[in-house]
Amino acid sequence: VAGVPSPVTGTANTNVSASITGLATSTTYHYRVNGTSSSGTSNGNDMTFLTGCPSPSITGPLSVCVGNSGIVYSTETGMSGYVWTVSAGGTITAGAGTNAITVTWSTTGTKTITVNYTPVGSCPITSPTSYSVTVNPLPVVTVAGPATVCQYSSATYTTQPGMTNYNWSLSSGGTITAGGTSTSNTVTVTWNGSGAQTVQVSYTNANGCIPAAAAVYPVTVNDVPVPTIGSNN
Repeated sequence: VAGVPSPVTGTANTNVSASITGLATSTTYHYRVNGTSSSGTSNGNDMTFLTGCPSPSITGPLSVCVGNSGIVYSTETGMSGYVWTVSAGGTITAGAGTNAITVTWSTTGTKTITVNYTPVGSCPITSPTSYSVTVNPLPVVTVAGPATVCQYSSATYTTQPGMTNYNWSLSSGGTITAGGTSTSNTVTVTWNGSGAQTVQVSYTNANGCIPAAAAVYPVTVNDVPVPTIGSNN
């Protein structure tokens, strides 16, 4: 491989470099500098360098919801001796000993994942890499509004504002007349049926978490009284 600069003249020390391509990672290479002059060719000392030793890295969700399964974390491929650990509240459900694991988090708070492996080639074993994960609690949905109404009347029910993917539903005796969309935290209902009825809602909070169960709000719809006509005779 030709060096730069070339030629080199004089007796002063001069830095000479060469551009080399096609090298494999994690491999030790030998090299020497050859100099040619009118006196012939001189060979430099045998030198070595080690290419591209990897350091473990981890990719995967930084913020998750408690109880969610199928959460995958991964590191570099092509290594051996993968060792993963997760802090208390986390369970590795698949992939132990490979470059990618699946984790279920059963408790909330700040958690830690670590990984280490044995690099290929001549690279030394490195220190484990740590990765911080925030496990968020599931939201608790509430509903407010009239719990007792009269048949054929309308009532408005509300849940927490500022969420997304609101999902409202009613029992068969109610009809949504306003709100009740995926972006609305309120719903207006006309109660045509009487008896025990329900308003139900769920949503996704700012952390991307959904409740374990939708909120079900009981409503009693009283029959409209039927007037009677009597006689004084």
